[in-house]
Amino acid sequence: MDQISISSTQFKAVTSQSLSMLAPGEGIHLWVLGIYMVIKALGNDTGGTYSIWENRILPGQGTPLHAHTQEEETWYVLEGELTWTVGDNEFHAKQGSFINLPRFVPHKFWNKSNKPARMMQTYAPAGSENWFLDIGTPATDRDTPPVLTKEEIERALKLGNEYGMVFTGLQPSKDVVNIVV
Repeated sequence: MDQISISSTQFKAVTSQSLSMLAPGEGIHLWVLGIYMVIKALGNDTGGTYSIWENRILPGQGTPLHAHTQEEETWYVLEGELTWTVGDNEFHAKQGSFINLPRFVPHKFWNKSNKPARMMQTYAPAGSENWFLDIGTPATDRDTPPVLTKEEIERALKLGNEYGMVFTGLQPSKDVVNIVV
């Protein structure tokens, strides 16, 4: 009989008391820099191996150019269309598109359409999802983002550095509207 060995971290992940199923709509609901998020699993739910959430991106919303230094990212477009810049490439992602991104690659996405888009996003290993919890605003309405302030953006940038995110070309002293895409 073949034997396998697993580390204590792997054992903790497969024997975790956090095994669960979330029904549609369940999770931690947040607005983060104009994007509606529902966090489905935090690192402490997965033994630190990954985190996963659903994003709803309204028309005209997206992220600034940035890179992650501590985790890999994936996205799967569930609904709608998003325009992506990854490294030096720009492409159009429609429903069913999958993006797998290693660390250190500058990227951004935005919704140029007139309809909301939805996607699932993961980080591996987990940890950076705590940035979203630190800067996000609890959400009850998925259609009306809170107004962003210069102070919130400055805080997001500062904490982003602590979580290994590098933002390119962001200047919080400029008009807040220029920050969002």
